[in-house]
Amino acid sequence: WRDWSPEASWEAMLDLGRRLIIAPASKSYLDIYQVEPHSASSYSVQEGTVSLRDTYGAAQLESPSVLGVQGCLWSEHLDSWKVLEYQLFPRGAAL
Repeated sequence: WRDWSPEASWEAMLDLGRRLIIAPASKSYLDIYQVEPHSASSYSVQEGTVSLRDTYGAAQLESPSVLGVQGCLWSEHLDSWKVLEYQLFPRGAAL
């Protein structure tokens, strides 16, 4: 489940009664900025912001239907391993 799909609200997905692996863009997409203002970031990455607090917020989506949370880190947007590690931690550990 991804939260950017308007026809697939969290409530609608739970009502289906299926097991889910969730990847909410507002909480688990790690290839976008993690701080605001974006100029405070060490690197230039995808627009948008997912803070560490947002990532920890994925725990609020707890349900017996949830098998797990998928963290998304699209590396084609990142210039080096150093940038990848910067984007991954600490949010990846929070997931």
